[in-house]
Amino acid sequence: MQRADRDLTVLPLMNTIPSVRSIRDALTEEAGQAISDPVALENLRANVAACARGIRRAIDRARDFSQRGL
Repeated sequence: MQRADRDLTVLPLMNTIPSVRSIRDALTEEAGQAISDPVALENLRANVAACARGIRRAIDRARDFSQRGL
């Protein structure tokens, strides 16, 4: 039974870390360009670094949980 005063709205969480798929797509698009764009390349480099940091954090978090037996 639902209570009328409970807010049941679910807001999606926005992930700011670029995914591996988005990086792969950007690399594929950049490879197809006749002239490389230095701004786009720097943005891509920043996205790759952010993705690597996110993956490293996830690995560290999983290791921490396993060491604590969670």
